[in-house]
Amino acid sequence: MEERSAASHLLQWRVRQGLSQFALARRVGVARSTISRLERGALTAKPALWLRLTDALAVSRPEAVGGWMDGEPRGASLLGMRDHLMSQGDGDAARLVLARAEQVNRSVYRGRYDGDLYRLRGRLAYLLGDFGGACRHFEAMERHARGHGGAVVRARAEYDYGLALARCGRLEAALTVLQTALAAAAEAGDARLQGYIHWAAGNLLLDREAYAEAQTHYERAIGNLQGDERVAYPRWGVLVCRWELGEPHLLEAATAFAAEAPAPLLARVRYAVGAMHREADDLAAALQWLGQALSAAEPGSGDWAAIQAERLLCLHRDGQIAAAQAVVRELTEGGPPRFDSYGEALPAAWVAARVAPESVGALLPAPQASASAG
Repeated sequence: MEERSAASHLLQWRVRQGLSQFALARRVGVARSTISRLERGALTAKPALWLRLTDALAVSRPEAVGGWMDGEPRGASLLGMRDHLMSQGDGDAARLVLARAEQVNRSVYRGRYDGDLYRLRGRLAYLLGDFGGACRHFEAMERHARGHGGAVVRARAEYDYGLALARCGRLEAALTVLQTALAAAAEAGDARLQGYIHWAAGNLLLDREAYAEAQTHYERAIGNLQGDERVAYPRWGVLVCRWELGEPHLLEAATAFAAEAPAPLLARVRYAVGAMHREADDLAAALQWLGQALSAAEPGSGDWAAIQAERLLCLHRDGQIAAAQAVVRELTEGGPPRFDSYGEALPAAWVAARVAPESVGALLPAPQASASAG
């Protein structure tokens, strides 16, 4: 009977590609002895290394994950592979890992990890955009945690559930759950988790334009997340709230922040600096910053649409009518749907609301117009 193990699969795939151990090791960036030990079963590959090896051997992702699971991974290894696949957006392969985790929980651990599996299912649904399904799984996890977990487990369950509720547009319910999560995290003495929950609550309140309350949560998050590289996000939240509350002289602070902002924040930070320049009637600087913001935004995203709407306003005020007409066409004709941060469609009417309606109406090109950017 043919042996089925991770080690045997790796050997067969390497031979199928006609590669020596040395050649495979060089492709992946490890020592030849590492390949030898893996193929002898003397070493177990961590998820990231296994996927690098199988990618180098042109193995399909389902086959690669199936082969890895023939090595009988359990516990933390399954969670690690699941998280790695989810970080790459590979939902199909993550489903295979979830199925294996459920099998191991039933056959080996007799349901000991039911709570963890609710979280696995919820996070997979979240990855795949099924936020209603994520809510159901996280709600079940939260109920399970109340009966079987300590304060940290309850706080994490309520945190995940709150985020999923927000994605479903249930902001009031999300804020209520996050407040409960904060109490549990405080009971557990977990300062970092408190920081993440305050950060999430700040984001929801910012979305509701409750800027003073949002600023309070962001400031508490900063206090809890000292030394964490993600502290930059609530720091930026504080600046945005101060700006929205009408505090003067923030341009210098925002410009300084833009020089050190993490990559995922670049588009939003540059957009805000551009808007601040527009409010100061420096349209040339505003358009320069908005152009940089556009280059950092994902086309079709909510950030992209907001930046384009701000550019539209600046171009119109600067008398660049042809360029403004080109932006209007790009925002209102065809292309992918625009989305805000909670997955709701952004129709053309939303764009019109970002600027003076009479300006947008004047800029819309006539049916036979052939204006081009300039």
